[in-house]
Amino acid sequence: MTAVEKFSTGVVEDFRQLARVVLIDEIVKHPNADRMELAIIGGWQCCVTKGQFQAGDRALFCEIDSLVPTTRPEFAFLLSRPENLVTVNTIVYSRVRTMRFRGELSQGLAVPIPKEFEELVKTETNLTTNMGVLKYERVRQLETPLEDMTWFERLCRKISGPPIIDTLQDFPGFIPKTEQQRVQNIGANYKLAHESGEEFEVSFKLDGDSTTYYLRNPYGNASPYDVPHVGVCSRNNEISLEEIKWEWPEQARRWFALFLLRNRRILKSKRVIIPKWKTGYLPENNHQVRGLAESGLAERLVHVWDQFGVELAVQGELCGPGIQGNKEHLKSVQFFVYRIVVLRDNSGKHKVGPCLPEQARLWAKVLRVPYTPIWSERFQLPGTIKECLEHADGGGAFGTEKREGLVFKSLSRDFSFKVLSNEALEAE
Repeated sequence: MTAVEKFSTGVVEDFRQLARVVLIDEIVKHPNADRMELAIIGGWQCCVTKGQFQAGDRALFCEIDSLVPTTRPEFAFLLSRPENLVTVNTIVYSRVRTMRFRGELSQGLAVPIPKEFEELVKTETNLTTNMGVLKYERVRQLETPLEDMTWFERLCRKISGPPIIDTLQDFPGFIPKTEQQRVQNIGANYKLAHESGEEFEVSFKLDGDSTTYYLRNPYGNASPYDVPHVGVCSRNNEISLEEIKWEWPEQARRWFALFLLRNRRILKSKRVIIPKWKTGYLPENNHQVRGLAESGLAERLVHVWDQFGVELAVQGELCGPGIQGNKEHLKSVQFFVYRIVVLRDNSGKHKVGPCLPEQARLWAKVLRVPYTPIWSERFQLPGTIKECLEHADGGGAFGTEKREGLVFKSLSRDFSFKVLSNEALEAE
């Protein structure tokens, strides 16, 4: 087993275009290799075999951190790089990484479109599911392995007892994550959207904690839940809502072990650190869990199911004091919705998947949660990405001097991107 396999896994991405059909914008001579060329795809540069593509050709493009199955003939050549191989459910995948070939950067993987899809696909066709491509995820190491601990850390472990049950779980595979591409990475898509006159909702990019609240499988419905299950997620994990209580001896043992660990450098620091006494794990101590309770959103998600037969995931930004330095200067913690996802619809009136902006704003009103502040409800893209970047600079949504940037969401399809402010980046 390789090091990559040991701490990595693959995640099914139903909505993200990890593998898609693109147009080759330009082919550039590789300055240091006779058998390779540089394919320019939007804002990406990929090293390809010389003569494989011409400008204007269609290709299958796999993003960085895609896991492509080497069982398919298009990707079998990647078996020659064992350092990138990952095994998921007995299938060997290769991770697409940022690499250099003869000194030139290669970001992503461009290969010819498989023959089985040649007659069916158009530019930007999403073939992620068809090709069996997964999203690479680094597995969070829950603790330092025993063999990597110092003798003092091992002693503290022995005093503390078994590791605490982990309170973070995998992010639900049935909900798309809220990752946005930068505008610089979508050159071809941007050009097509501009030329077609596509309209966008433009919202302020808030600086907080990305949070997802969702309802899943209420009242049985072929589910393991006897009561409606409302989940809470951070950007990358689901947060456990189960309280864990320790008996008094375990509380004392864990506190003493933590005291020793925190004060192991007391001779150098000259001060004593007193850990907080913990009686167990309390979900309400997590600000994202607390935000669910304070907003009353759980009851409203159940109400939407009762009234409309729709399961929703509500994704947004939790902002305020104690969160990311409170850069929005809010007086209290608030949750702002920026995306609504329909997980299931028994009424047949709603499309399963992310809602378009106008529909998302309507759901936000039904749920009585504030929508992220809008910069423009209908906006057509300027002619160049440079001009678009200029719009990102300016004041924040709540009167701050600088905003982090803007998020553009198409009014007609599931297509969005972020434009970060250069002013804000330079000020960091």
